[in-house]
Amino acid sequence: MSIIDKDKLLFVAIDWMKYYKGLTETDMPLGTGGSYPKEQKHEVYNFFEEDGKCYGYTPPWGQVNLAEICAKDIKTSPDGYKYIENVLVIFIGSKFDGKKRRLIGFYLDATVFDKQYENKNPKRIIKSNNRFAGYNVIVKAENAFLLEEAERNIEIPYSRRDGFGYGMHNLWYAPKYDSRVMEFRSEIITRIEDIINNINIAENNDNETKYIEGGIIKSVKEVSQIKRNAEARGKCLDYYFGSNKNYSCQICGFDFEKKYGEIGKKYIEVHHINSHTQVSKEIGEHIIDPKNDLIPVCSNCHSMVHIKKVPIGVNEMKEIIKTSANFA
Repeated sequence: MSIIDKDKLLFVAIDWMKYYKGLTETDMPLGTGGSYPKEQKHEVYNFFEEDGKCYGYTPPWGQVNLAEICAKDIKTSPDGYKYIENVLVIFIGSKFDGKKRRLIGFYLDATVFDKQYENKNPKRIIKSNNRFAGYNVIVKAENAFLLEEAERNIEIPYSRRDGFGYGMHNLWYAPKYDSRVMEFRSEIITRIEDIINNINIAENNDNETKYIEGGIIKSVKEVSQIKRNAEARGKCLDYYFGSNKNYSCQICGFDFEKKYGEIGKKYIEVHHINSHTQVSKEIGEHIIDPKNDLIPVCSNCHSMVHIKKVPIGVNEMKEIIKTSANFA
């Protein structure tokens, strides 16, 4: 699994569907789609796997202002298309109310193009106008994650309601000049990291309070993910920091507030210590111990812990840092 480049985010508003694997009678778009015919909406194939990849579409008209994502990383393909690699594409939508969009799914480590390609796979035909569903995003199918409808409960800020966030446009680049946006970027990335890094089951601890987690979140290849319990995360932070301490990384000691001031206050990521343990999607709900299974860490340590297929242990990472400091 790739590491998220936290500087490259793109929020994409799409119609609400269950599967996004093609327009079917049982999976018609349910969102507020305006006057544009739903049969012509190419994003209905955003989670349709083709040769190990997904070919996603970003309304409107498959055009993206790449400079708004990361101008310095724009490249040009042999056929003249502009593109950016390693983008976290976050799909949002509303089932009935367009002003309450929620996280639907995401692509990790995606390549985003500035304009639309045509895909002539006959399985991607739009029957109403005999056109092929286009795309302007490519991602490995294993990095395409679609939340089940019941799990789509993370609300995205709306500019007219919250003073910041997405507006009327279908694309939101979450600009970095607003401290509220930066706080939300960190929050949504943390939530996504909890999904992609933790396909594990925590060990039982009979002597502590039990916090139940569960709810399968499926990727395109139906790789099971475990929905992390927010209450358990809070109990972990209470255990390490109480109500008065600044949040600091329990591996390297980094303090976001000391470094970044007010916007870094009370910010930290939580690492699931046993996140390398493979789980069967049949397991469902399971027990997690906030004290022994979770640990607060900074973004850098969290990324380094997960840099290998089997995450590096907390104590081993501390030794790595200690050894590195001795040679600095």
